[in-house]
Amino acid sequence: MKKNCSGKIWGDYLYRPCSSTGSLEHDGHWWCKKHHPPSVAARGEARQAKYEAQWAEQDKQRAAAKREQALKDTALSWARRYFPIVVKQWEEEL
Repeated sequence: MKKNCSGKIWGDYLYRPCSSTGSLEHDGHWWCKKHHPPSVAARGEARQAKYEAQWAEQDKQRAAAKREQALKDTALSWARRYFPIVVKQWEEEL
């Protein structure tokens, strides 16, 4: 006997049953591969790990840019202190 998936699909402003055949059993219900709760959780965890890796890389790049800008600001303040005429000429050219 064909068992229908227990998953629900949102469409046309209401939920309707999934039309796929249930091939995996979980907690007494039959699920298709798309709606199987452990599979859904695993896909969500993988997606979250991917985004966290991207966010960590962005944070690392922002920290490096912040350090570089702080170094430039320090160098410019030093140059303004000891070579004010040269720095004034630079700023006028920009």
